[in-house]
Amino acid sequence: MGFTRSTLLLKFDDSEFEGFEVRSKRLSIDALLSIASLRVVNLRETEAAKATFLDLAEAVGSVLTSWNLEEDELDEDGEPTGNKLPVPLNAASLAAQDYRMLFTIADGLMDASAGVSPPLSPPSSDGDTSVEASIPMETLSESPLS
Repeated sequence: MGFTRSTLLLKFDDSEFEGFEVRSKRLSIDALLSIASLRVVNLRETEAAKATFLDLAEAVGSVLTSWNLEEDELDEDGEPTGNKLPVPLNAASLAAQDYRMLFTIADGLMDASAGVSPPLSPPSSDGDTSVEASIPMETLSESPLS
C-alpha cells in the first residue's frame, strides 16, 4: 500500500478574508523557493511587475485544488442580481484578484508547506526577583596611590 501526501487547508485570520478557504497540494522545495522569489516585486518597473504577478499567479494556481471564492452575478446593465457565482480556480482568476489576496494565498501556502508553527503561547512571567539582584552594590573607593 502506498503513501499519499495530504492536501493543505488554508484558512485566513485577516478579517478581510474571513471565511475564505483554499485547498492546495503541498509545495515542493522548488515551488516554495520560486514563489518566495516571486514575492519580491518592484512596482516601479511596470512591465517587469506585471510579468512577476502573472508568474506568481501561475505558480500559486498550479498547486491549488479548490477554493470557496464567489462573485456577484451581474445583469445586462452590470448590476448585481443578488446571486453568487463560484469563481473558476485557474491562474487567470488568480491574476484577476488584487495583489493583497494573491500575496495572502502565496504566504499561506509557503507557511503551511514549510511547516511554520503557529505563534508560541505567551512567555511565563519572570517570577520572583533573584536573591543576587537584591544584594546592595556599593561603589568601591578608589585605591590610594602608592
